[in-house]
Amino acid sequence: MRALALALALALALPSPAYAHPLAPSHLLIRSAPAYTDLTLTHGRDAAPPRVTAPPLCRVTTVATTHAPESVTTQFRWDCAAVGPLVLISEAGAPPLIVEILRDDTTTITVLDVDHAVLDLTPTRPDDSLATLARWTRLGVDHLVGGLDHLFLVLGLVLVIGLRWRLFAALTAFTVGHSLSLALGVTHTLVLPSPLVESAIALTLVALALELTPSGHARARPRGDLFARAPWLTGLAVGLVHGLGFAGVLNDLGLPRGDTAVALVGFNLGLELAQLGVVLVFATLLMLARRSTLPMRHLPSLAGWLLGIVSSAWFIERALTL
Repeated sequence: MRALALALALALALPSPAYAHPLAPSHLLIRSAPAYTDLTLTHGRDAAPPRVTAPPLCRVTTVATTHAPESVTTQFRWDCAAVGPLVLISEAGAPPLIVEILRDDTTTITVLDVDHAVLDLTPTRPDDSLATLARWTRLGVDHLVGGLDHLFLVLGLVLVIGLRWRLFAALTAFTVGHSLSLALGVTHTLVLPSPLVESAIALTLVALALELTPSGHARARPRGDLFARAPWLTGLAVGLVHGLGFAGVLNDLGLPRGDTAVALVGFNLGLELAQLGVVLVFATLLMLARRSTLPMRHLPSLAGWLLGIVSSAWFIERALTL
């Protein structure tokens, strides 16, 4: 009888897993991106999950749930940036919710409970517009440098036109063209299927490659290159096509509400800075190569053949998805 009483006392003294879970705080990890917000909610397996409402005009786009022996993790995404109020709907006696916010390489940790159930996710920094401008400028730079089709276009224009004022005329017209179609695309004034736009971009590279090949520079056709003779016209036309591609990227990222104009200006600024940087670097390399003993006579032709092969393969691949 004593042994039974002792065993019962020890059992009551030890913590029971069924009662331990509700006492453990839940954890919400928020990763804030320019166009969306990823959230990861972890709570005890036997505890009621805390309910968190999204900011106004946000909707959940993806949900995934994984179960562990002691916890449940739910991952979901908001289709907007983490701005506005986050409201915790919790029952009395429920465990607190630890909120960890990752934004712009900084981490903020706070706690929500029944008494403090509202958290404002809107950045309070006075230079918020400047931060948006800087972030989207960096995205513009990354897109042009990382996008081989746009990078090949700039390099091809340098080889076709040369380091003359006509090159800057073509690049200026390209800027005007892609700025116009970019604005039309992100405002959904002009929306075309992505495969059609990407195929058209590949065709502009094929046309550029044809002017770099030997037939485009035959002596029987002096000044016969359209890009060299009409830099404004060709630059504007090519810019209109490539701008629709830029618009597709921005539509995938999602422009931030309230700072749409700032983000658009920043993205355009990033494109122009990257474009100018590529031209300066490539022009410097060309001048250094011409001063050396390297054979430069066949460089445009070789570049034209390589660009033609790659861009033709891109066109076929993209056209097959139409």
